[in-house]
Amino acid sequence: MQDKEKALRSYIRKAIKIVKERKKRKKITEEHKLRSIVRNMILETSKVPKWGTYGKNNLDLMLLNSNILNALETGYKSLETTRRQRDSFKTHVLHNVKKTLNLERAKEIEGDQSIELTEDEDINITVGGGEELMGLSPDEEKVKGEDKEKEEFKIEGEDFSGVNEAYDAFKVMRPILLTFWKKMDLDEDRDIFYDNLVEQLSLYFDKWEGELESEPKEPAKIGGSPVEPPLPPMSGIGEPPGGLPSYE
Repeated sequence: MQDKEKALRSYIRKAIKIVKERKKRKKITEEHKLRSIVRNMILETSKVPKWGTYGKNNLDLMLLNSNILNALETGYKSLETTRRQRDSFKTHVLHNVKKTLNLERAKEIEGDQSIELTEDEDINITVGGGEELMGLSPDEEKVKGEDKEKEEFKIEGEDFSGVNEAYDAFKVMRPILLTFWKKMDLDEDRDIFYDNLVEQLSLYFDKWEGELESEPKEPAKIGGSPVEPPLPPMSGIGEPPGGLPSYE
C-alpha cells in the first residue's frame, strides 16, 4: 500500500513539474510576442514626417499604419490564373479610389447642394412598390445592399474574378481612406494626397506583378501529390516486321 502511495506521489510531483514548465515556457513566449509588438509600435511612432507637405505625410502614414497595402497585395496576388484578372483588379481599385475622393470633393463645394422645389415644378409620386421587393428580412436586405454596391463598383467588360477580389479589398480600404482624407483641410494638401495616392498604388501594382512573374511556378497538386505532365504520344514507333514475338 505504501509503495502505491509513493508511486502516486511521485507521479503527482512529476505532473506538477511538467505543468509548471509548460506555464513558464508559455509565459516566455508571450513576453517575446509582447516585446515584439511594443518594439514595432515604437518604430512606427518614431517615424518622422519627411515629405515636405501635409498631403504627402498624411498619405505616408496611411499606407504605413493601416492594412490597406496588405489587403490589396493579398487580393492582387491571389489572381494567378491570368494577367487579365489582375488588370481588372487594378483598374477597379484605381477607378473607385478616384470616384470616392471625387465624390467627397463634390460634397465640399461651397453653396447649398440641395434640390429645391418651386411652385412651377411638377411633383411625380409613384404609388406602389415599383421594382423594389418589400418584406425582406434584415439578412436579405444586407445581401441586396451589397449586390447594389457591387454593381456600382463594377466596370462593364472587365474580368469578374478581378471585380470580386477588388471589391473585397476596397471594402477594407474605403473607410480608412475617407478617415485620412477628412483630416486634411487645404485643397493643396488634398490635391497632393490624391495625385500621389494614385501614383503610389500604380507603383505597388507594378511591384507585385514583377514579384509574381519572378516566382517559379510549382507543379499543380491534387490531394497533396504533384500532377505529372502527360507523356507525349509515341509517334513513329510501330510493331517490328513480322509482328510482336510470341512467348507461349
